[in-house]
Amino acid sequence: SSQAEVSAVITTLRVISLLTRVLLLTVNTEIIRFFEGYGNFNPLKIFLAIEKRNFTKTKKQLKELDQSYISYSKQGKEIPTSLKQKRNLILIQLATRFPDDERWLLPTSFGNTIRAFEVYPRIMYGVDSIPCWERLIAAIPDSYLKYIDEAKAKVDLWLNFLVVNILLLSGYLGLLIYLGNPNVIWLPLLNIALSYIAYINSQSSAVDWGKFVKASFDLFLPDLCRKLQFDTSKITNIEQEKEMWRKFSQAVIYVNPKSLPERYNQQDTEE
Repeated sequence: SSQAEVSAVITTLRVISLLTRVLLLTVNTEIIRFFEGYGNFNPLKIFLAIEKRNFTKTKKQLKELDQSYISYSKQGKEIPTSLKQKRNLILIQLATRFPDDERWLLPTSFGNTIRAFEVYPRIMYGVDSIPCWERLIAAIPDSYLKYIDEAKAKVDLWLNFLVVNILLLSGYLGLLIYLGNPNVIWLPLLNIALSYIAYINSQSSAVDWGKFVKASFDLFLPDLCRKLQFDTSKITNIEQEKEMWRKFSQAVIYVNPKSLPERYNQQDTEE
């Protein structure tokens, strides 16, 4: 009967939808890395030149604004509010949209948004975020980890939505090539629009995710230091602290115990 056929179709769609969600959850890390631009054969690498140009352009704008600041100061004039606001926006853009150096640039704006908060702990504290993160989460309370997970879940959601739209668009184009009759011309246009919205939202969600990651290093890096029992008694300034974390990062990355910072004497910790 027609009702049975409709039920069968609905059941099939539900199964396909469930399998798609499970598949996307399984490969979320690879999806993120793909849209960041990783992979020797990643087609998104063609956008690297654009990202380099945008980075250079933004740095140039900051340099020009800095020169304007100097010019006003030399003349003893008050710096216009509009100039201050423009410079602040450029500084925020550089901090959230790009890493600190061109050599760390990735091919996509999404990738560089993530790279921007990955380099934050190295700039601020001298610690490499990638090897340190697995250790830092041991010092982060579950109540705060929940916020990080929720922020990342939003990134996953928008990227998964982007992937689904790309697959639908690919399927439509395949049918178009096979049948040669574009009956639903609005469908690919809708897919392109939704893909763009998903990408923009995934990037803005990555900024929010990055805020929690950066705050984690600000708040809980001292706790990790205590857990690792590093001796900080001789550290008197930020540069010495950075050197301690640089040594730790090198020790972890290269499995070199000689690079480990000095730890408390066992007798001292017992006392």
